Amino acid sequence: TQSFLADLSMELVITDRSQGDRDRAIQLINKTNQFNLNGVRFDDQEIGEVLASGGSLLTATLSDRMGTHGEVSALLISADGVVLAWVMSCRVFQRQVEYAFLSWLPKMSFKKLPFKYSETEKNLPIRAFISDPAFVLDDAGVLECNLDEFAKAHTSSLDLFNVQEVRVD
Repeated sequence: TQSFLADLSMELVITDRSQGDRDRAIQLINKTNQFNLNGVRFDDQEIGEVLASGGSLLTATLSDRMGTHGEVSALLISADGVVLAWVMSCRVFQRQVEYAFLSWLPKMSFKKLPFKYSETEKNLPIRAFISDPAFVLDDAGVLECNLDEFAKAHTSSLDLFNVQEVRVD
């Protein structure tokens, strides 16, 4: 599997969409069920309020030697550093995008992130993902992740990608 994925020459572009166009991110957050942190839906106004208060919206676009998959993941972080939403398109399951994306966050100065997690009827893929030892769920439903620990454990996934970071002003 690793050699097959390496042969795809995958490129992951992580974009800070805290400014500018966020239409696809909103679409992902509102339509994605399986790899969905908590099932919470946000409209454009609600996301705008999170961003206006100092929050962040990060997205990931995937392409490989066969073509582009477009924007496939969105992560919404509140001003106080809590992940309110994280989704990923089922089109890229098995590509290890979620591992590379999360492993890249320490390079963007994120060290620890609490995730507002809730189990839903359909989010089995994210439940499997957060079974990683870097995640700890507390009694209040907050999922803590030590991103440095996670990145060290998943270097091989990150190495599958040429990762670029883009800021939109």
